Amino acid sequence: YNVDGIIISIYSDYNLHTCQGIVKRGTPIVLFGKKQSNRLESSFPIANDYIAASLAIENLINNGCSRIACLIGQSEFRKSCEFARGYDRIVEKHQINDPELLIETEGESLSDGEFAIKKLLDANIKFDSIFALTSLLAIGAASYLKSKNIDIIEEIKIVSHSGENFISSKIIRPDHQKTLQEPVK
Repeated sequence: YNVDGIIISIYSDYNLHTCQGIVKRGTPIVLFGKKQSNRLESSFPIANDYIAASLAIENLINNGCSRIACLIGQSEFRKSCEFARGYDRIVEKHQINDPELLIETEGESLSDGEFAIKKLLDANIKFDSIFALTSLLAIGAASYLKSKNIDIIEEIKIVSHSGENFISSKIIRPDHQKTLQEPVK
């Protein structure tokens, strides 16, 4: 339809199948979002999640945290792997590694964040902060902590790294931290 190219937000292999037809017709595309497959030849800008995770974990440590729970999402996603790698590097560097604190969640929803924190508390695993892959995981974790009368910030610090453009702090507590790596950067 007389376009020079298409920019597509990609979130599943189903979308990639659709994109293959576009590429076969000769229309250039740029994909962004959750890359789940390498079967399509196209440009795909990505954020440096390894560095983002490293900086966020380092910041928590510099603010007195030493038992950092990391909610990474599913390991088949590149972003989750990069977060885990950044987390591992920094906790190893500071010699505070505890494999029980690196949690692969079933998904990235509020309930996944709640379930992960419930699991930690039920197992009596101590933590003083949470680093979450997405704001939804962070909000779910914060919601569960709040339901157990655990003070967010005073007892548990929470940091999330996400592309969402909403302010999770207004939902849970005004002083909730959120680090964003803007897609343009």
